[in-house]
Amino acid sequence: MYLCCRYIWILYFMHLLCLKIRYALCAWGGFLTQTQKGLINAFLRRMYKYHFVSECFDIDSIVDDMDRKFFKLLFSPAHCLHSLLPPVKSNPCGLRSRDHNLQLPVCNSFNRKSFIIRSLFRFK
Repeated sequence: MYLCCRYIWILYFMHLLCLKIRYALCAWGGFLTQTQKGLINAFLRRMYKYHFVSECFDIDSIVDDMDRKFFKLLFSPAHCLHSLLPPVKSNPCGLRSRDHNLQLPVCNSFNRKSFIIRSLFRFK
């Protein structure tokens, strides 16, 4: 009985933890410093060490996965953030194809951390 109850609490804790980490990750994931990423990765490794999770997660892979999923959703014209995407770039010279056909904006180091700009440059 005790093991079953403990297992349920572990599952509940991990579900809650995954929700908290992934909540609006696309918005704040680009602004994490290396120190903060190290702290989050240390916590995730500790959760794996004490068998709270079945696989070891990495914050960079979680951010990348969430960014890819959300960036694909933005291409739907019905999405509320679709209007924030830059205009479509025509490719008349037959250049190498990219994952998207959008113009790459000029940016500085701060706005490059925002989700849309970060995704445009990452998923070329």
